[in-house]
Amino acid sequence: MALLSAIAGLLLFVVTGTSQAEVPPIRDYASYPPALPAGCVDGESALVNVRFTAGGVTTADLGALPLTAGQAFTMTWDGFAPGCEGVGVGLSSKVATVPVFDQSTDYWLRAFSYCGPEAGATPCVNGTNTLTLAVPPASEVPCYQLDAHLGPPLAQVGPTADYYGFLNGVRSMLISAQNGGFAACTPLPPCPTNPSIPAAAYDCTSSTSASTVPSTTQPPVTTLNSQVTTTTVPVTVTTRAAGCSTGQSLNSVTGQCTTVAGAVLPATGRSSASMSTIGGLFVLSGLCVAFAYRRPSTARRA
Repeated sequence: MALLSAIAGLLLFVVTGTSQAEVPPIRDYASYPPALPAGCVDGESALVNVRFTAGGVTTADLGALPLTAGQAFTMTWDGFAPGCEGVGVGLSSKVATVPVFDQSTDYWLRAFSYCGPEAGATPCVNGTNTLTLAVPPASEVPCYQLDAHLGPPLAQVGPTADYYGFLNGVRSMLISAQNGGFAACTPLPPCPTNPSIPAAAYDCTSSTSASTVPSTTQPPVTTLNSQVTTTTVPVTVTTRAAGCSTGQSLNSVTGQCTTVAGAVLPATGRSSASMSTIGGLFVLSGLCVAFAYRRPSTARRA
């Protein structure tokens, strides 16, 4: 029986969220906070006997728990208040720019552990539940905020997003919190893919991981501005085209035949030079005949 009890306790510890749950953070701040079941009280009153433990110290106030950078701590509760059964519970860390809570400052989700009714999430149980998380390392997150809350974590807390506590103006989803730091809080290295958030933020590390997957998509084709004016230069065909007379060419733009400048018309008969030569020969022959005919007559007169 002792062995069975130990196994049952181990299984209970495993299924109640010892690692980050497969549920996305809340980014729809306009719809936050979500409604609680009818009759369920908000805030820490929704859980029974909440306590936080680290290094052998247990306290009901997360803010009073002594923690060091990178140290793991747990949140444990013994059940839910009447009407709150099935409500999700989360434990999350934030990247901060100050070591205290300042409602005018933004905080970015770093990591979280969660159990709840959402698809992909580890269900919370009716009995004792435990969530485990670690304080961020000082080298990456010198100043931090830790939150225990109802429902999934907010991707961002602050004036440009929303709040777990009554500052959201509807109901408190906050169970307990701690703010602290181990070094100078700023400057924070910006996210390479989104400079408006820190590099250590959950939304930066998750998007960076996705962007390292090689892409097989071809690069987009650059389209020139359709407003660019193009000038068409008329091209004259210098060879004779069907339908055009000799020495003319067809203009490919106007469709008309034009005379080619400097064109030499081909010969259609005998050369004029050869005709002159022949004429000269005829004249010379005639003179020779006349001379030969008149020579004897001259002799007789003598």
